[in-house]
Amino acid sequence: MKKRDSLGTRLRYGFDKSMAAGPIALIGWLAVVSLLIIIAAAAFLAVTRIAPEGGEPLNFFEAFWESLMRTLDSGTMGGDTGWAFRLVMLVVTLAGIFVVSALIGVLSAGVDGKLDELRKGRSRVLETDHTIILNWSPSIFDVISELVIANASRRRPRIVVMANMDKVAMEDEIAAKVGKLGNTRIICRSGDPTDLYDLAIVNPQSSRSVVVLSHRRAFEPAIGP
Repeated sequence: MKKRDSLGTRLRYGFDKSMAAGPIALIGWLAVVSLLIIIAAAAFLAVTRIAPEGGEPLNFFEAFWESLMRTLDSGTMGGDTGWAFRLVMLVVTLAGIFVVSALIGVLSAGVDGKLDELRKGRSRVLETDHTIILNWSPSIFDVISELVIANASRRRPRIVVMANMDKVAMEDEIAAKVGKLGNTRIICRSGDPTDLYDLAIVNPQSSRSVVVLSHRRAFEPAIGP
């Protein structure tokens, strides 16, 4: 008979699965934790009838609002009076600082991850009637220069380059060695041109033409007659 997993094990497994969803799941968990803290503080204030010094006891909804404001803005508790009320609001405020700090960290990590993803050049090209250049070689700059001249009379011409190189490195080298591009825009993507999955990124079905460059370097002699 198979041994049944404990409740704690199942909860940890469910938590791990939810974390796989990325920043959205983390933000959701932080929202749940914050809401639980606010509800607990509001219920405690409503039951114990703890109130600011000289003030009337708060009902659950008023206490919920007061706790929410201190969670979002730690400076709100500066005007609190009465040590019992201050202690409760201090706990809520400290929890709010933790949640907000964690939220900022999650959002920052999410933005950094998205920027890294964009830097890798793996998003699908949505251009149509564009020219695709596959692979990278010293002749690519001459090819691009000729295409720029040929595209001078065209409206919104696009050249998409795919090679096993860093996207930013390709863009920098093209900008340094080709010079003026006129009305032509260069779009670089990182990937293996021989891989059908990677090739789909440059949208070859909607392209105007495809140029395949040889991997042979300028200093390597050609083989054959």
